[in-house]
Amino acid sequence: MMPSYSGIISSRSKLKIFIMECMALLGFNKLARLVTAHKPKIIMFHKVYSEGETDKYLDCLNVNLFEKLLIYCKKYYQFYTLGELVAFHHEHGVYPKYAVVLTFDDGFQSFYYLAYPLLKKYGVKASIFICPGLIDKDNTLWPEVIFDAYEKGALELNSAELMPLIDELKKLDQDQREQKMKALISDEYHYQEELADMNRALMNWPQLREINESGLVEIGSHSLTHPILSRETQEKVNTEMRLSKERIELELDIKVVSFCYPNGQSEDYRETEVIELKKCGYQTAVTSEFGLVSADSKKYLLPRFGGDFSNLAQAKKYIDGLEYCQRKLLQGS
Repeated sequence: MMPSYSGIISSRSKLKIFIMECMALLGFNKLARLVTAHKPKIIMFHKVYSEGETDKYLDCLNVNLFEKLLIYCKKYYQFYTLGELVAFHHEHGVYPKYAVVLTFDDGFQSFYYLAYPLLKKYGVKASIFICPGLIDKDNTLWPEVIFDAYEKGALELNSAELMPLIDELKKLDQDQREQKMKALISDEYHYQEELADMNRALMNWPQLREINESGLVEIGSHSLTHPILSRETQEKVNTEMRLSKERIELELDIKVVSFCYPNGQSEDYRETEVIELKKCGYQTAVTSEFGLVSADSKKYLLPRFGGDFSNLAQAKKYIDGLEYCQRKLLQGS
């Protein structure tokens, strides 16, 4: 009998984990830590799931693995918020050694219920990026509306068509996307924030005030309503950046210094966005482009790497910089 496809995948996954663990035992992770000691690692998270749960559509992080990740990082690294990292560089002219920045995009409720308690337990700092315009309207990010409408039978698509639809909608500006979604989704459907689970609903202002007052979490801007900036007019982009910062500062009585580009790939922002960020008073910004921060990194275009790890060996490989070193070697640089 031929082995099942899922069995093959499982065997491949086990082999990859075995290889990564062997490399760690042979000292490759330690060497990578030394080589990349002066290159801060900014890790990008979105959602965190309870044990036994998973995302139906995208890769995700298990809360138990997140805790193991924190324990490992506390052994070898120092935690900074994004604002602290850039302030250190401004003051000293170099980045701190063995620096790690945990960043959470979007501000889902799972951060409050699953990640934040662990940050408090271990005394770990992090940065989150929120969209105040969505919070004020009890709304969520538009891909989550698509998924929610599909699950409630208000979107006549099969599961294989969902992600291609998301990719198609990303190419549109906000007005075009809203019109397309209105045409696709049943008129009877309405997103209900109070009924959504914690990986669809966004944190509210009382929750954000609580985590802000802890002193562990820096709250930055992810724009006002999460449009992909390069698809919008410059006037709209400027408004999104400015009003988001003003709204967060008013609601939480803080100074917002950090920004995160929605979607965050190189095609999702322009040089004009960087200019406007400076005008608005932001001091730094992160992308979703893979990499470690170096002396040559532009502080308004800092790279990150995704933290949706499937196992601890993989997490160590990325955090220690081994994945970065391997990619550099393959690129011949």
